[in-house]
Amino acid sequence: MDWDEFYKGTPAWDVGHPQPAFEALVEDGEIKPGHILDIGCGRGENAMMLAMNGCDVTGIDLAEIAISDAKAKAAERHVNVNFVVGDVLRMDQLFKESEFDVIIDSFLFHTFTDEERPIFARQIYKVLKPGGKYFMLCRTYALEIPKT
Repeated sequence: MDWDEFYKGTPAWDVGHPQPAFEALVEDGEIKPGHILDIGCGRGENAMMLAMNGCDVTGIDLAEIAISDAKAKAAERHVNVNFVVGDVLRMDQLFKESEFDVIIDSFLFHTFTDEERPIFARQIYKVLKPGGKYFMLCRTYALEIPKT
């Protein structure tokens, strides 16, 4: 899939502000200042919100356009975030083992195939510190099963 194609416009998931669920985790103290990884960060709204709340944040996305836009927004807002283009299925090639205190995932998990999900889980495990936290915001699905 060519993720850059989505970012030539405004994809449905690009809401232009941080996800309220992640803001609530900061407010509630579930996410504290530390080394945070925002996987599938897109244009970086969640990453920038975390940085403005005292976190050392890295955002990763496959879409070069999204990362370029995120870097421009961060510079314009004077927010320090390390944005990188990269594949989350190969994070162990980009980051140190046990590097992050917290990893956030805003609607990324559901994009993976059944074969990719175990790889994804292993990558999360490798770069998350022991005792670290992984927060996932995921799509929900409704399934209607007619009674016959």
